[in-house]
Amino acid sequence: MNSIIKLWSRLVMFAVIIALLTTLPTNCSSCTSLDNFLNDLMNPSESVKGKEYISNKEIQNAWPDEFGKLITIKLTEYNIQFTEIDKTNNVIQQELTPIDLLIEEYKNEVHKQKNYCKNAKIEQATLLKWISENNSKIEYIKKKYEELSNKNNQIKKEIDKLISNLKSLKDAIGNNRYKKRADSSDQDEEVFFGNFITKEEYESIKKERKEQIEKLLREKIDPLVMEIKANTKTISNLNNRIDECVRQIERMNKELERIIIIKEDDDKTTDKEKDEDKVYYYIIGDEEELKSKGVVTSNNLYAGTKVNTKLDKNLFALLTQSDRSILLGGENDIFDIVSDNPEDSYEIKNINKTKVLVIKDVKRFWSNTEFLVIKKRAK
Repeated sequence: MNSIIKLWSRLVMFAVIIALLTTLPTNCSSCTSLDNFLNDLMNPSESVKGKEYISNKEIQNAWPDEFGKLITIKLTEYNIQFTEIDKTNNVIQQELTPIDLLIEEYKNEVHKQKNYCKNAKIEQATLLKWISENNSKIEYIKKKYEELSNKNNQIKKEIDKLISNLKSLKDAIGNNRYKKRADSSDQDEEVFFGNFITKEEYESIKKERKEQIEKLLREKIDPLVMEIKANTKTISNLNNRIDECVRQIERMNKELERIIIIKEDDDKTTDKEKDEDKVYYYIIGDEEELKSKGVVTSNNLYAGTKVNTKLDKNLFALLTQSDRSILLGGENDIFDIVSDNPEDSYEIKNINKTKVLVIKDVKRFWSNTEFLVIKKRAK
């Protein structure tokens, strides 16, 4: 009875082991190429999923019946890392061309701005808008370069670490030795456990996994390393082009700022010239003369003399803002300013026996009216 139970338990155990082995790519027939092997790693069996981290020391000391599975778990982890690095590398390559085109676009826009400044009068608001847009371009292109450079530097570190890990895994595989289990006092079971993977099968798995790692390094990782190196060189050249583009934009901004300053000075000069060119009108006479010409009226004693609202400019002499004084008459004559010119903006002086109206504040003097009416008092 005991012998039947032993036989039955052995058969069950043997079936379980066979089922486990068929779920793993542990022989040459299940791994006809590196690509097939890597595809298997990307779709691991249920026996491999969810395993904790496997160290190289565990692989180095693994029993033959666990050896292939532990290596598969480890290679699955490394293949996922390789795939992520490769994806990031592809993203970097895809982003290089748009940035390169962006540099050319920015340089062309700077060239257009130069031509506009030479051939046309541009409003200050437009110039300020260009400066703001140019500053935004500088910030954007610098940011894109920094992002790209950081991504590339990161995958350089990651690929170096992956290469080191794969070589360490290969060494761990090479240092593993075939051995038999001694899990039972029953000699038959010990023989069974020790020989369900023969030494020849074990050596075949060991050799195959080392070759797969070598092929992974040679056929997949080495080309990726070369691409990353090429990207690094391209990014370095791109940085030089970005620096030159930024310098052009900054020079253009300085030129735009210079044009704004000149334009502001020109506007001030123009306003000043306009003020200086502006014509004012004045007339001098006694009350009767001014009345007869329709310049003033005096209806009663209390109202005094008032300037009429409608005046004939042809009756007046001309002044500009550059005129700061007016000869009125003899030093003994008395003159009154009848028009609405602020009293604190002028004074009447005796200069060389002559009465002279001196304008102290030109802008204030003409602030209320463009007509100056001076009445000479009767003696």
